[in-house]
Amino acid sequence: GRLDWDTPVRDYLPDFQLYDDIATRLMTPRDLVSHRSGLPRHDNLWFGRSYTRRELYDRLRYIEPSATFRQRYQYQNLMFMVAGMLAEQLTGKSWEQLVADRFFAPLGMTRSNTTGRAMPADADHSLPYMIRDDRILAVPFRNIDAVGPAGSINSSVEEMLHYIQMNIDQGSWRGTQLFSKDVARAMQSPQSATGGVAEYAELGPGAYGLGLSVSGYRGQTLVAHGGGIDGFISSMSWMPGARTGVVVLTNLSGNNPVPTIVMRGVYDRLLGLEPADWFGRSKAEGEAAEQRRQEQERAREAERVAGTAPSHVLAAYAGAYEHPAYGRADIALRADRLALTIDGLE
Repeated sequence: GRLDWDTPVRDYLPDFQLYDDIATRLMTPRDLVSHRSGLPRHDNLWFGRSYTRRELYDRLRYIEPSATFRQRYQYQNLMFMVAGMLAEQLTGKSWEQLVADRFFAPLGMTRSNTTGRAMPADADHSLPYMIRDDRILAVPFRNIDAVGPAGSINSSVEEMLHYIQMNIDQGSWRGTQLFSKDVARAMQSPQSATGGVAEYAELGPGAYGLGLSVSGYRGQTLVAHGGGIDGFISSMSWMPGARTGVVVLTNLSGNNPVPTIVMRGVYDRLLGLEPADWFGRSKAEGEAAEQRRQEQERAREAERVAGTAPSHVLAAYAGAYEHPAYGRADIALRADRLALTIDGLE
């Protein structure tokens, strides 16, 4: 009863401000978690950066939208960070404590946590890997506490299945209602059209609910969400009608279609249907994408005009540059190349 999904965010967070004044005044909690803010991803504002959650929040007013408010679906992690801060404002508890109290504890998710710093301490944790230049390399754990509400929960297949079962049962877990059935139904109902046409006959049209994608798979409603950060890609999904769900966790990021292939293959078998060749299709898609990439590279190379040079010597471009949201960037001349450094990242 503390939150109305369609009351402006500013009624709860008076200092909430975006670049666009209309979005600032009209944005609701429903908008925050259904990706219709008008903002593109802007992930470089938080990924690998040193800003705190509050600093990110204060810089939202300086990042420009790429669409008008509610014009179209655009995935936006920073709005989920705001949703977490809104929950903090309403309850007086941190987002991390709320997740632990309201979900981890009642669902028996004893190993689950909300920070990458806790991962290595677990007795049975996965190590992160990434594909770079067709090589598999070990990478450090990525901590994203500042934007935590957008996706910093670490868990196991078994414990995530507790969460899925609760959602299949519309917010109920072993006889206890953890959140209202009305909210559970809204989460799993289309709020924003994601656009596009399904590429394969097995797939239904795409939409986004409250924090969850809502689509179709072989005649069943499929509620799902993926997750990805350095070294890890996950897939969480369930079919409310069939009362079954699948969690796939992998420790390889980059071009990794395994979570989707496994998820769909498991559903084919659980539904008693002839399995589609998702591996073969994925392989063909990857090869086609690589061919397009090479063609684009050749096209860009062909556009270059031979014998030209920059208007100034490279040293003239060196210096410190600043953006009110993204902060300071330093450009330095090293040998015969320019190097860009932001927050210690090159």
